[in-house]
Amino acid sequence: MNILPEIPKEQLDCFKVNVKEWLDADEQIKVLEKQIRELKALRNKRLEPKITGFMRSFNISDLNTTVGKLRCNERNTKATVSKKTIQESLQKILPPEQAGKAMDEIYLNREVITKYTLSRVKV
Repeated sequence: MNILPEIPKEQLDCFKVNVKEWLDADEQIKVLEKQIRELKALRNKRLEPKITGFMRSFNISDLNTTVGKLRCNERNTKATVSKKTIQESLQKILPPEQAGKAMDEIYLNREVITKYTLSRVKV
């Protein structure tokens, strides 16, 4: 039988204050993140395509505004590396059996990192 030590009252009170502050901060973050998501959706999904489309149509690369300059940039990026793309690439250069073994080696022997975080559980 494991007997837990008695928690000193002042440490318990401090712990309770910390938990209450954490919950308050978490609630504020949730509200603000929702507002940020909505603003980013407006900016990135609705307005930016219209503005960049207009600027590209009329060959406008820079736009002077009262708060600074807007520049229409073109950027090429590579797609993310997925399990499927790794497997397809390995199958191009290795026999199927070796490609399968290589995939197992890559995915089954990845380093495991343990982190501890708090999260709210819906009740």
